[in-house]
Amino acid sequence: MYFCIYNSLDMITKDEVLELLTSTETYRVERTISTGNMDKFCEAICAFANDMPNSRKNGYLIIGAHDDGKLSGLKVDDALMKKISGIRSDGNILPLPTMSVDRFVFPEGDLLVAEVRPSDLPPVRYRGRAFIRIGPRRDIATEAEERILAERRCSFMATFDATPCLNAKLEDLDVDYIKNTYLPKFLDEDTLTTDKRDIKEQLASIHLYDRENDCPTYAGIILFGTNPKYFLLGD
Repeated sequence: MYFCIYNSLDMITKDEVLELLTSTETYRVERTISTGNMDKFCEAICAFANDMPNSRKNGYLIIGAHDDGKLSGLKVDDALMKKISGIRSDGNILPLPTMSVDRFVFPEGDLLVAEVRPSDLPPVRYRGRAFIRIGPRRDIATEAEERILAERRCSFMATFDATPCLNAKLEDLDVDYIKNTYLPKFLDEDTLTTDKRDIKEQLASIHLYDRENDCPTYAGIILFGTNPKYFLLGD
């Protein structure tokens, strides 16, 4: 069973999970054999979302493994899957974290892996407290560390038109019009002839597509969306 919380977050593979069991990137990985310490799980997810080292790499909470990477023999059932998946939207972690949860089965036991994406809106707080992770240490952020996270939030924030429209896809744009009418007006013929990039790369170069999130920006939807009202609130 697979619980996808965020469609654009590509879940890691089984081989990558095995690498994480012995990974030395301790700021990105937390291994535990506990299955009931929800505070610990929420703090870990909050810390990964805050990404204090600013690695912009996903963090991983791995349930069912000892600190040395050996599996504990855990059997992950649907109830545990739902409990961990529910952390994302129970309102205790704000802003809501972007995460996916999956179960991996091995001969030595199962692993439940929660993959957490760094937030673009730090500081992220669990029950009002901002947790961070630096190396193997997980703790409450100091006032100075919270200031760093707040400053980072400002640097991540883009103007509305450049913000990714996360629920949209390339198919929600009038691609034929863009190719045949807009781009020939925007770029000269020689540039278009020599440009071998795919349409997503071309649109990203003029801020109409967000490659990181694999979706159009709001500018793309407003200018070339086939149904822009679907993605925009209000009249």
